[in-house]
Amino acid sequence: MTQGWARMTRRRLLQLPPAAAICNLVSEEGRAEDYPSRSITLLVPFTPGGSVDLIARLTAAKMADKLGQPVVVLNLPGASGAIATMRVINAAPDGYTLEICTPREISTAALVNPNVTYDVERDFTYMALGARSPIVVAGGPTLKNTKTFSDLLTEARRRPQGLTYSTSGVGSPQHFLGELIKQRFGINLIHVPFSGGTGGIIEVLSGNVDITIITLSSALQYIESGKVVGYGLAEAKRTPLAPAIPALAEYKELADVDMGIWYGLIGPAKVPETVVNRLNQTFHDALKDPGVQAQLHQHATAVIAEGSPLDFETYARRDIAFYRSIVAATHMQITQPSK
Repeated sequence: MTQGWARMTRRRLLQLPPAAAICNLVSEEGRAEDYPSRSITLLVPFTPGGSVDLIARLTAAKMADKLGQPVVVLNLPGASGAIATMRVINAAPDGYTLEICTPREISTAALVNPNVTYDVERDFTYMALGARSPIVVAGGPTLKNTKTFSDLLTEARRRPQGLTYSTSGVGSPQHFLGELIKQRFGINLIHVPFSGGTGGIIEVLSGNVDITIITLSSALQYIESGKVVGYGLAEAKRTPLAPAIPALAEYKELADVDMGIWYGLIGPAKVPETVVNRLNQTFHDALKDPGVQAQLHQHATAVIAEGSPLDFETYARRDIAFYRSIVAATHMQITQPSK
């Protein structure tokens, strides 16, 4: 009896976490309470000058003021955002390595690039949803007589050889939208990808490409000047940023379309909850600053800055599911351009 009890006691003792692990848990909790005690790196998965970079730099300064530590913006472009995203995934889960992400890294990367091995439902901590910029379908000089999206469809059906459309790259949300329109309306659209949206709209303006699918922030000045026509926004409803442009969801064939480019804050998996909640509040507070809001509004970007980390994760997962459904419906053959 005594020997049996001793064996049972020994088994239970062996099942207990080692003292080092207990001390580590206590240490992690202590570090979370002291957060932040040093500078924070905020990664941008694209080159300087774009919308993601703008949001990162505007919020970094305000977050640094509130957190009492520097927030350093680091641009790591490449591989459709995967380089920066892998840096985040492999970082320590302590809240000192963060990323401003978009649907390209979260919703479409794994559908586009076979080398992307991360799991968007497992490998991140979703911290805060911050802002959103609509995607617009716009046409240039080669479509002089088209004023509405219905006109565009009529013109596309009149040209069996197809209309060309530019986007910011293979597998971008803009590319997915083009293929969805092509499939649901039975028209021929030929994809002309560019690295970034600027090249695509310049080719439309010069008459080399018929249509561009681009962020509103990159197209609005040309729409307002009359150089291109905005046919529709990939939104569920019209936006105050450009109220004259219809939402594509107003067409029954696209009633489920809600494909704006959103911007959120993520970190590696298993960041302590206290750190996540603080960053959620700090990021939202930075975006609510009147000066930040004014600058983003000038770039046709709407501030959201609300909701819990769980709300953001739920939002992102719905987005992921929608892009997967597009691939299933359109049988998109997505390959990376050869280098």
